[in-house]
Amino acid sequence: MAPTSLTCSACGGQFDLTPEYLAEYGGRTTTCTCGAALAIPPSGTAAIPQLSYVAPSRASAKVPANAWRDGSLVVMTRGALLPNRCARCGVPVDRKFRFTTLYPEHVSFSGTSFLIRRFLGDRVRVRYGFCREHTPLLESEAARVTLVASWVAIPVFMASANLVEKRSVVLFWALISLTVAALALGMILLFVGKSIKIHDLDYRHVWLAGFREPYLDTFPSLEHQQNQDAREAADRLNSLDA
Repeated sequence: MAPTSLTCSACGGQFDLTPEYLAEYGGRTTTCTCGAALAIPPSGTAAIPQLSYVAPSRASAKVPANAWRDGSLVVMTRGALLPNRCARCGVPVDRKFRFTTLYPEHVSFSGTSFLIRRFLGDRVRVRYGFCREHTPLLESEAARVTLVASWVAIPVFMASANLVEKRSVVLFWALISLTVAALALGMILLFVGKSIKIHDLDYRHVWLAGFREPYLDTFPSLEHQQNQDAREAADRLNSLDA
C-alpha cells in the first residue's frame, strides 16, 4: 500500500503516512510543525482534509499580497498584517503578535521638540514578533512590565518628593533622580528599544528595516511585485477596453 499523504491547511506542509504509522496512530490527533492540529486518518482510510476552521485560532504565517521585499527592507501597505513569523529566523510562531507603534527615524531629539513630534507626527502600527529563542531583551514581556512600572513610578516619586521636600533635602533629590531615571527608562523602552525601524514611508506604503534574511526570504521580491502590479494594471485596461 502506498503511503497516505496528509496536508496541513495552515502552512501547506505535507506528510507521508506509512501503513505502519497508520496502524499505530490512526484516528489520533497530532500537531504540525507550524502548530496546527492534524487529524490522522484511521488505518485503511483516505486522509481527512484539514479544514482551516479546525486548526487552532492563530494569526496566519502566510505573506500577504500587499507586502514584499526590497533588498534588505520589507515594504508593506499601511494596515497590512505581516506574517506570524519570527523576525529573525523566519519560522512560524504559534502565538499571536501584538501591534507595535513605530515612528520615523528622522525625528529630532532636541528638547520638547522630540516629544511633540513623536506624539503628533506620523506613526505606523505594525504587527511583528519573535520566537521565544530570539526575543530581544528590550521587547520581551519583562520589558513591557518594566515600561508600565516606570510610568507608574514617575507620579509616585514626584508625589513623594513633594511630601519630603521640607524634611530631607537628600531624600528629596534622591526621589527627583529616581523620577528622571524612570522617565528615561520609559522613553528608551517605548521609543528606542525596537528591533524594527521605519526606513521610509509615504501616504500609502511603509519601508521597514531590521528583519533578518530568513524572514526576508519568505517575501516576494520587488521585481515580482512590480510585474504583478503591471499585470493587474493591464487587466484593468483590457476590461475597460472590452
